This record gives sequence, C-alpha cells and structure tokens, in this order.
Amino acid sequence: MHLLSRTLLKGAILLLPALITIWLLTLALANLDDAGITVLKFFGWAEPWRGGGLILIVLLMLLAGTLLRSNPLLGWLHAQIERLFMSFPLVKTVYGTTRDVVRLMDKDGKRAFKQTVLVDIPGLGPTVGFITVDHLPKVVADKIVDANERVPVYIPMGYQIGGYTVFVRRKHTTPVDWSFEEAMRFVMTAGVSGTDD
Repeated sequence: MHLLSRTLLKGAILLLPALITIWLLTLALANLDDAGITVLKFFGWAEPWRGGGLILIVLLMLLAGTLLRSNPLLGWLHAQIERLFMSFPLVKTVYGTTRDVVRLMDKDGKRAFKQTVLVDIPGLGPTVGFITVDHLPKVVADKIVDANERVPVYIPMGYQIGGYTVFVRRKHTTPVDWSFEEAMRFVMTAGVSGTDD
C-alpha cells in the first residue's frame, strides 16, 4: 500500500503541473473564442466556426496594439477609459490586477522591476524583493526625512498574486544577480520550485 501511494504521488508530481497548465490554457482560449464568437454573431455572422472567435480576438489585439503605438489620440482615449475603470472600487480591483499581471508578460513591463534584491528584515533575516524605481514618489518623499536614502521595493508573497511595496533604506538592500522570472517563481512557490542553478 505504501509503495502504491508513493508511486501515485510520483505520477501526480510528474503529470499534474502539465495537465493543470494545459487545462487552464484550454479554458482561457475557449472563453476568448466564445467572446469572439459572440461579437461575430452580434455583427450578423449566424454560424461562426469554432476558433473563429479566437482569431478575431487575436486580430483585435494586434490592431489595438498597432493603433495605440502609432496614434497619440487613441493613447489619450485609452487613458480616459482606464481612468473611468479605475474610478469604481470593485472594477478597479479586477481591472488593475489584470492589467498589472498582463503587463508583466511584456518585456517593457518586466523592466519596471529594475533590480532583484535581498531585503534585511530585523529579527527574521533576508527576503526577496524587487526595486521598482530609483527614487520615491514626491508625495511620499515630502513626508520622509531621509527619502533620498530610500527606494521602493516590491516584496511579493508566496502562492498568490499580492505583496507589499516598502520604502527601504538602500543600505538595507543587497543586489543579487537573479532574473525577475527566476526570483518570482521561487518566491511564488515558497522555494518549492527551486532554481535552475
């Protein structure tokens, strides 16, 4: 019985991450396809074929990206729509979180995290954090005496999307040569994922 349970556990460790990833991707793609099919039906396409909705969504994203990059007026319009979304409490939470997660997939979004660091927490030890910018926002800096010695550090939490932004004295941070992706994967799994080294 012990051998059977150990074998089952090994099989689960081997297969479950891949199966759950495939399931979630399939679910997400199916929902995007359904949304696109709804749009096609709205514009008079009586029987859209499966996958047509997903192609429409991808084309719309390409078009939106191209237009936003090349047209300042559309960039301004996007900012106004975003400001409207961010003015409603529940919508703000969902939209803001989704926007930030999607931006992390972009190389430009990843560059928002300038440096992976270890932050010394008295009584506990070092934890992993990410310096976001080289200086504090003015509204914060005006309230802190030693603002020029501090940097904003994002400290993520394990197993969930969330964390804290702490204004840490730079001398209490230790830069480490650890990519954002590797460090975040390590933190989000509480170290269970290990590292590539």
